[in-house]
Amino acid sequence: MFRKLSIFWIIVIALLITSALPLAIMVVRAVQTTESGVEAEQRNQLLARADAHASSIDQQFKKFEIATLLAATEAHQILVGEHTALSDEEIEARMAKYRREGDDEIAGRKVQQETYGAGILYDEGDNRFERGVLGLDHWYNTTFLAENPGSNRMSNVFLSNRAPLTPDIARQIAATEDLNAVFASIVDSGIGSQWVYLTTAQGMMRLYPWAGNYKYPVNWQPQNEIFYTVAAEDRNPSRGSVWTAPYNDFARAGVMVTNAVPIYDGDELVAVMSHDLVIRDLQAQVLGFRVGQQGFAFLIDTRGNIVAHPQYSAEDTPLGQELSIRLADQDPGMAPVVQQMLNSERGIASYIGPSGDEWLVTYSTIPTTLWHVGLMQPRSEIIQPAIDIQNALAPIGGLLVAFVLLMSVLVARGIARPTRQVTAVAEKIRNSVDEPARASEAVKELEAVGGTSEISRLVTVFRDMVAVLRRRMNELDSIYAIGQTVTSNVEYDKTMQAVLSAVRQVVEYDAAEIALVQGDDLVVQGWQGRPGFRDTTGRTQKLGYGALGAVATSKAPVLMPAVRSVDEARQLLNQPDFDGKLILESGLKSLLGIPLLIGDKLIGVLMLIHTQEGHFTEDDKRQLAKLSAQASVAISNATQVRQRESALKKQIRELQIEIDEAKKSKQVNEIVESDFFRDLQQKAESIRARSRVPASAPKRE
Repeated sequence: MFRKLSIFWIIVIALLITSALPLAIMVVRAVQTTESGVEAEQRNQLLARADAHASSIDQQFKKFEIATLLAATEAHQILVGEHTALSDEEIEARMAKYRREGDDEIAGRKVQQETYGAGILYDEGDNRFERGVLGLDHWYNTTFLAENPGSNRMSNVFLSNRAPLTPDIARQIAATEDLNAVFASIVDSGIGSQWVYLTTAQGMMRLYPWAGNYKYPVNWQPQNEIFYTVAAEDRNPSRGSVWTAPYNDFARAGVMVTNAVPIYDGDELVAVMSHDLVIRDLQAQVLGFRVGQQGFAFLIDTRGNIVAHPQYSAEDTPLGQELSIRLADQDPGMAPVVQQMLNSERGIASYIGPSGDEWLVTYSTIPTTLWHVGLMQPRSEIIQPAIDIQNALAPIGGLLVAFVLLMSVLVARGIARPTRQVTAVAEKIRNSVDEPARASEAVKELEAVGGTSEISRLVTVFRDMVAVLRRRMNELDSIYAIGQTVTSNVEYDKTMQAVLSAVRQVVEYDAAEIALVQGDDLVVQGWQGRPGFRDTTGRTQKLGYGALGAVATSKAPVLMPAVRSVDEARQLLNQPDFDGKLILESGLKSLLGIPLLIGDKLIGVLMLIHTQEGHFTEDDKRQLAKLSAQASVAISNATQVRQRESALKKQIRELQIEIDEAKKSKQVNEIVESDFFRDLQQKAESIRARSRVPASAPKRE
């Protein structure tokens, strides 16, 4: 089918399929998926913001916890530690300013009995009050304010009118005056502290900064309140820092949350250190988070109660009671979202508002208190950027498709024309294969095809590529030749020195030796070392003895990073009878031995020494263990070549002797078989015959 089409149309169709059509599909898909993509990105960003806000609030809570723990530590030293014990005289001196409240503490105040609580003795005629609460109100109003007008930088003590002032409580009151400096530093640190206060198991409370006792009922028991009971062992078995639920403060400071740390004397809870954060500061922070144009942030506690919300405020709560205003009760549509928030640390949920609009809710947990920060934003506001992108993308996509169509036609023309020229030239070259002159002309014509630089550049690049390829092949041949030279170098002594030099490139040493197995011995065949170290070449060591023998016996690396004594050397080498005096006398401080193995066969030991303690390390041992495999093969090859050379030399000597004997035999045969030798034999025989004639025989005349 394609043979019937010209290259121009084939290129146009190919370009349309590979560019215009995918671009059109991409535009359509982009328009379809932009909304979901932008929404997903916006959801992730909103969730990241919830995490960031939760982390920011958590940092504040952690600062609170650290401050509370600091105060609790100081209080523990004062209440339990012996080094802060006060003498009876010091206690009496400090307690002189404390007294039970009487008429002069609140004389002239026109208040009703219910304001102060039960137990007040009130004389309406002369406004006399007798509350019986122990504290510093009288001293504060008459002495402290006179010296520090308008200041509240002082702690007050509360002890109810029903609690007797025992010696133990008196000691606690006097000793805890030393906490004033710690309390002041915490409140002045700017972390949002309302009050810092210590409550003992007997009901004594010291609170900073100043708050008059007239705010509390005379028979009030602070050890029964939430800021104390939340830290007790039944609710806090871990005895760590805990947080209360939001509650209405007894001192009428408003809704707050308290961080409490228990103080134990052994297993006895003796006091609780408390630290108040007024909720209004946290509410202002949460409500200050901006979430788009219509969105907002909110905060709920571990039970789903509202801590901060722009649409709902806390209901009136009795003094000392926890807040109880659940978001799910105020807005039933949020009930599933609230439940999801309470069940997981972070996530994303959807919410349909009362007017039917859809909202996106992201939330994250504050680790310290396990409260939950939520961010809400209308979905229409979230996807608005996607709608804007879609409106702008549609016409741009149409223009891009049209542009691609035009460019496809132009590119097809630009490619088809030189292609036709190349085809024509190729045909000329094919038809002139046997005619070098015509072929050369065709090649010259090919170089000028197209009238543009593209084809010539392609030819030039191809020519350069071939040249580069040839150079790379030459380089590979050179490397191969060098490799052959290196591989073929199996001379015994050079191999030993090459291995030791390679080892030095990996691990520096003062001296090193290679000992090879010869029967039951290890014989040092290679050595390298610094000047001043004795060359050990030729030294023999029995298998199983000494450092070399220990490595050979175990077939495992031996590392002695620090050799300090003979006993230590014996233990490291597992040789109770090892005489290590020579090692110590030589100044050796560090030793590393590596077995040379081929499979499971031991061929020798590589031993390194150094005079610096701790020089060799486990990492050195691992590296040399890897190098030893190659070294073992190289040494084994060199050893085998050496053995074959020795055997060959012996054979040559034996052959030389046989050749000499053969030559001698041949020379004798040649002499025996010669005419001269035969003539001599005849003459000799004649002489021997004459010598056998008897003496009495007649002589010739």
